Amino acid sequence: MVRMKQYSMVIGFIGQLHSLGIEDDRVLLSISLNCFCRSKRVDLGLSFLGRILKLGFEINVVTWNTLVDGLLINGIIDQALRLLDDLRRNRPEPDETTYATTVKGLCRAGNTRLAIELLTEWEERSCKLDTFTYGIIIDSLCQMELIREALRLHESMSSQGIKPDVITYTSLIHGLCNIGQMEDALVLLKKMTSVGIQPNVCTYGVCTSGELMEAQRLLTHMARTRVMPDVQTFTILMDAHCKEGMLNEAESIVNHMVQLGKMPNNVTYNTLMDGYCTQNRMSDARRVLSLMVEMGCSPDVVNYNILISGFCKANRVNEPITLFLEMRQRGLIPNAITYNTLIKGYCQVGNLQAAEELLNDMQSDDLCLDYYTLNAFLDGLCKTQQIDKAVTLLRRMEDLKLVPDVVTYNILMNGLCNDGKLKDAMELFNCLHARGLQPNKWTYSIIMSGLCKGGRTGEAYQLLKEMEMVSLTIQ
Repeated sequence: MVRMKQYSMVIGFIGQLHSLGIEDDRVLLSISLNCFCRSKRVDLGLSFLGRILKLGFEINVVTWNTLVDGLLINGIIDQALRLLDDLRRNRPEPDETTYATTVKGLCRAGNTRLAIELLTEWEERSCKLDTFTYGIIIDSLCQMELIREALRLHESMSSQGIKPDVITYTSLIHGLCNIGQMEDALVLLKKMTSVGIQPNVCTYGVCTSGELMEAQRLLTHMARTRVMPDVQTFTILMDAHCKEGMLNEAESIVNHMVQLGKMPNNVTYNTLMDGYCTQNRMSDARRVLSLMVEMGCSPDVVNYNILISGFCKANRVNEPITLFLEMRQRGLIPNAITYNTLIKGYCQVGNLQAAEELLNDMQSDDLCLDYYTLNAFLDGLCKTQQIDKAVTLLRRMEDLKLVPDVVTYNILMNGLCNDGKLKDAMELFNCLHARGLQPNKWTYSIIMSGLCKGGRTGEAYQLLKEMEMVSLTIQ
């Protein structure tokens, strides 16, 4: 719930626990502190810090980081820096997150100069600094078009033994392109690849549609200087267009590749096909399959799996079967992903009989039934309220020597809870340890949700405490 930014709901839930006589502990107080800071009520967050100290609970560096971040988010910079200094002298030692959080907050508030001063001070004290901390300031400098300072900081981090990553190089390349220094951008791009760091989509300036022209200019400049973009580079650019929904432009890139003698490969066609599937343009996606055959590129199982998945997501389960048969005619053997996708597709439309037939076909193809396939079918049974059949499938898995994993039990417990059979769900939950399985955070979330819906908030809180004891992240 905290990750979903439902701060008021979390605070309300903790208030309900208080009404049940459940006393505060370090976990609840830390969660409350975090929620108030994120809600821009850092004053209340500080009051919870006082309560934590008054009750004698140990405060870890994560709690301090949360408070520093909260102060910076609210623009209370002086107090955040005082707290950071106090943490350095009296509290748990600051970690990489502490320093990264501080410079991020300062840069976000437009205090990049102060962030640089602090970074220099931290370097002199040999503090724990990482690539992310440097990267934040470098990106901020690039956005301010202070490229020389950004490049100096880039050299400084290297001298400190901290290796720049793809994000650091991307910020610098963007900054150079923004001020028209294309040659320097190309030099940095070459240096990046020479040290073994592969450019990604963002490196070519394609994080947002507004930067696509920048990427195209860079590629044009590469061609002009006889640094011919390779198939991977074109595919990255095309993928960016697809993600921005610019599919016609993406297909134009494929045509341009062919004109330059760079023949698209399966990955290129997969990318375009997946883009069309994402926008539910299934006729165009199907056409791409025909296009790649015309261009002499043989479709593989992955190509067909993308198409089958696209049709299944569109609840058009007749076309996937045609593709399934076409695969066989081409001599391609459907794999577990193919079957899993089809089974999920049939389960989505409630055709569990066809899904079960596919399970049998899978066995006849000498493919081992795995957890993904059986769990997909189990999930379909639960979603169609066929809980008894789901329990039978669980027994079948055991007969097939497939010991159900925790995901299997999560699916079934969720189905039981949704069907109002909380008692049966609790019985499954209680037998997990006996079966050698460790509940994960989703297991606890499912049972806690069921308990809360059943008005058993106290028991839900006990599970929350158990999660803390086994060091699971509280949702």
